[in-house]
Amino acid sequence: DFALFALAGCAGCAGTHSAVIPLDVVKTRLQTAPGRYASLQAAFGDILREEGAEGLLLGAAPTLLGYAYYGATVYPGFEFFRRTFDLQLGPALAASLHAPVVLLSGACATVVAFLRGC
Repeated sequence: DFALFALAGCAGCAGTHSAVIPLDVVKTRLQTAPGRYASLQAAFGDILREEGAEGLLLGAAPTLLGYAYYGATVYPGFEFFRRTFDLQLGPALAASLHAPVVLLSGACATVVAFLRGC
């Protein structure tokens, strides 16, 4: 059960964040070399032309590993805390406090993932 949450979290986080790595590279270049690029589109084009596709994927490996770890720990952690809180509260109270339970579960899972990652 929790292994599937970990697998889904790993795939979901790493997959979605991999799509924005080129944008992150361009954003970083725009921030660190102000005035070098005329626009966001120009920065994409210049990096692609000068460095190839690899230039738009700089830092991809550590980024993907970090988000894979985050997803693999936070998704099952969230489910663990949500189930634990629901059991402690009972069905009726858990249903009436659904939003706070979800928020607290997510916060707890994130804190645990952060502390384990340090």
